[in-house]
Amino acid sequence: MDQIKLTPDITLLIDGYIEETWSPEQIAGRLKIDNVIFLHHETIYNYVLKNKESGRMLRQYFPKSMELNNVSEKEVNYAIDKLNSRPRKILGYLTPYEAFEKFTELNIKKLTGHALMT
Repeated sequence: MDQIKLTPDITLLIDGYIEETWSPEQIAGRLKIDNVIFLHHETIYNYVLKNKESGRMLRQYFPKSMELNNVSEKEVNYAIDKLNSRPRKILGYLTPYEAFEKFTELNIKKLTGHALMT
């Protein structure tokens, strides 16, 4: 079965319903009733889980209690570089840097002098 690509418009809707504490089953039902898209609730669960995992990785560098207004660009670039240097299962255990270079034949660090934001 093909993976459904969630568009930014759909993810915004899902995020809004999640903030209103709707369950993935309720969200899937609403999207179907409104003729927006037919999604299985497990697709929404996977989307939520992916976002939580990404947030968890960021929290290692920027805890919830931290004021983000005071974070420097250097600190952000450091965190991005560290995160993009970690191998990911979804990328066949390549790092995001390695995957980018493999598919584009470009070394993003050499091109920009800083980390790739994902």
